[in-house]
Formats: sequence, structure tokens, C-alpha cells
Amino acid sequence: MTIDERLEKLAERHESLAQSVEMLVIEGRATGERIDKLEKIVDDLSSDVRDVGRSVGNLSGIVGNLSGIVGDLSGIVGNMSGIVVDVSKSVSDLAKFTNEIAVGTARLLSVAEAHENRITRLEDRL
Repeated sequence: MTIDERLEKLAERHESLAQSVEMLVIEGRATGERIDKLEKIVDDLSSDVRDVGRSVGNLSGIVGNLSGIVGDLSGIVGNMSGIVVDVSKSVSDLAKFTNEIAVGTARLLSVAEAHENRITRLEDRL
């Protein structure tokens, strides 16, 4: 192979390498742009994760507050149960008392009728 042929072959290889390097540079730039976009996405996701973390913290506080409220309501319901038992007993006692008054009134009525009959008999004798 002559020097001219070698130079020609070398020039072809050089041209091929230059094209390959040019393609690598283009691909490198495109890869760099994709990496930049991915970095932006990662930054946005990081921000979103921080926001979610804050929201979870807020929700945790709300759940804690609700838990306290449920505890308070449970105590209130317990107190109301006691009150209902007391009121029920009072109603029962009142019903018994009302019944005793009714029985007493009925006795008084029979006594009043007996007195009325005696008075009527006495008046008839006179």
C-alpha cells in the first residue's frame, strides 16, 4: 500500500471519527438537556415531598385534636348516661309518688262520701 493510499485511508478514518465525535457531541448535549429536565423534575418532586410531609404533620395534629375531642365526647356520653339513670330513677320515684297520691285521694274520696252519707242521714232525721 502506498503512502497516498494510506493517507487516503487515514483521511477517511479521520472523517469517520470526526462524524462520530460530532454525533457524540450532539447526543451529549441532548443527554445534558434530559439530565437538566430530570434535575428540574427531581427538584419539583422534592418540593412536593416536603409539602406532603408538612401536610402529614398537619393531619397528624388534626387527628390528635380529633382524638382528644372523641375522648371528651366519650366522657360527656358517660356523664349523660349517669344523668339518664338518675332521671329514670326520679321518673320512677315520681310515678310511685303520683300513684300514692292517687291511692290517698281515692281513700279520701271514700271517706268524704261516707261523711256525706252520714250528714245526709242526720239531716233526714232532723
